[in-house]
Amino acid sequence: MPEYNQLTDSIAQELIGIFGAANVYYNDAERLEPYAHDEAAGCATRVPEAVVRPKSAEEISQLMKLANREKNPVTA
Repeated sequence: MPEYNQLTDSIAQELIGIFGAANVYYNDAERLEPYAHDEAAGCATRVPEAVVRPKSAEEISQLMKLANREKNPVTA
């Protein structure tokens, strides 16, 4: 199984630089909690380290490059 790194404050700042502060949820339990589960009954929950809201294919590309470089997992 691949090993992944945790999201750091510096990576979160890079995400904010790409997506803007309004489109990155980080260190905010109240905003992250709705993304911790699927709507299907019985699904496991796990609060994400961050949520980003891309607005374009270019932003998604930048996200994936950053995630690959830093070995951070991404869930669509």
